[in-house]
Amino acid sequence: MRHYRAFTHLSAARTAVMEHIELGYNRRRTHTSNGGVGPLARLERYRVAQVPVLAA
Repeated sequence: MRHYRAFTHLSAARTAVMEHIELGYNRRRTHTSNGGVGPLARLERYRVAQVPVLAA
C-alpha cells in the first residue's frame, strides 16, 4: 500500500522520508551481520542476556 502526502516545503518532505527510514524501515529490516534478525529483536535478546540471574 502506498501513502501519498503533499508537502509544502522540500525540507518537510526530506524530514518525512528520514523519519520513515530511521523509525520504520531500519528497525524492521533484517541484518546479515547478526544472523538475519531485525535490530529490535537483537536488542531485546541483548537486554535479556544482560539481566543478572538472582540466586534464590
